[in-house]
Amino acid sequence: MSFQKEANIRKGLRVKFFVLLVSLLIPISAGEVFVRWRYYDQLDTGSLRRRLEAANIGNCVVPSANPILHFELNKNYRRSFKNAEVCTDHRGFRISCTPAPLPKPAHAVRVAVIGDSTTFGEGVPYEDIYVNCCARKIEAVTGCALDVRNYSVTGYNSLQELEVLRRYVLNEDPQLIILHHDHNDSFPCREQFDQLHHRPECGDNFFNSMLLKLMIRTVEYFRIQKKHAKADTGRKMSSGYLNSGELYDDHIKCLKEFDGITRKRGIPVIMVNFLASPLPSGEKWNNRIYGRLHGKLEQELADTHFIFFDTIPVYQLLMKEHGWDDSAPLWVRAQEPYDRHPNAR
Repeated sequence: MSFQKEANIRKGLRVKFFVLLVSLLIPISAGEVFVRWRYYDQLDTGSLRRRLEAANIGNCVVPSANPILHFELNKNYRRSFKNAEVCTDHRGFRISCTPAPLPKPAHAVRVAVIGDSTTFGEGVPYEDIYVNCCARKIEAVTGCALDVRNYSVTGYNSLQELEVLRRYVLNEDPQLIILHHDHNDSFPCREQFDQLHHRPECGDNFFNSMLLKLMIRTVEYFRIQKKHAKADTGRKMSSGYLNSGELYDDHIKCLKEFDGITRKRGIPVIMVNFLASPLPSGEKWNNRIYGRLHGKLEQELADTHFIFFDTIPVYQLLMKEHGWDDSAPLWVRAQEPYDRHPNAR
């Protein structure tokens, strides 16, 4: 009798174990199917590696002897990068790849453009960078000639852009400076190149599970964020961008020093406050962006002589006029792998 009772108990335990195993396998399998359907291109190692190679600026840049700049564009260089031809001059700044046009007249207004990947023009021909498009329209409407010179380097932050102002731009004696501001300009150079997408193999596992890879990469993402946050007292983020902390304070100091130098030289500065993917007008997310990023930045720089130009209202107006649900029609690439830099439109 005792033997039969023990056998029944063992049988019951096996049934419970089987039920538990099935109850675990069903949601895990469903999760695996969903992740592979929804996030395959974002997790597949081959896709990640191809995306990294396509976006890699490594062949366009060389180490800089200047410890602040860290790296610079190759000088007198020509290469296809992100499906656009990139040419640089003897100083290592992007120029047109077409035959040199007639020299600008002596009375042309000298305009210097300083920024990062957006004004560098990732993914678009030099002529289609938004500042060049605007310059042509201004010339057509006003008849005033503009001599636009682009000192933007993809990946540069506010400290590097300040060094570009000191080292290169002031020597050209510009009459107007356009300072393009992306909210990732507050990140230090080391952080710009210490991102998860630079390691496509992170999360690969024995089971070849994308669900497990997603979990591993998510944990790794927050580990990286925590590591950087330890060195940045008071750090707070909004939509992936800094809006307080020591790094943010250093960023503001760089911008104020930029203002002090240009104000002393009597050079007006138009600061373009850029966000690549705002939502249509009225969305709560946009209100949060305005308050925590755009609004705060303008408040911090209220005592500067910068002339602020915010791109969010412009994007919202275009979305409203064309009936777009988002700003994707303005991106270089609106499908995987996404590239939210402005296209030729």
